[in-house]
Amino acid sequence: MKPTATLLFSLLFVLSAHGADPVTAGVDPATVDDREPIPFLERYKPSYFLLGHPITKVQVSFRVQLVRDLPVHFGYTQLMMWDLFKSSAPFRDLNYNPDLFYRLA
Repeated sequence: MKPTATLLFSLLFVLSAHGADPVTAGVDPATVDDREPIPFLERYKPSYFLLGHPITKVQVSFRVQLVRDLPVHFGYTQLMMWDLFKSSAPFRDLNYNPDLFYRLA
């Protein structure tokens, strides 16, 4: 596997490990202090890395709560299509999808 693909796979693994809410992380929600900082990154849409030939697809997605007392979030999703096995100009397509939304519990 090329170094670029290895780096992206590692980044996706780290991003998928962050942002777990207290219930899925095995923490009792009653023990969570309300004054704790807002989690920096949370999962939004599926993040994945699909190695293929000729096209490799990578999607990274996260969301951030902007205000503690209001469920207003900024979400970002990026879909990248690469030809990793090509020696020059491997990017085929980059899609950026920023979102600003109000989340109902």
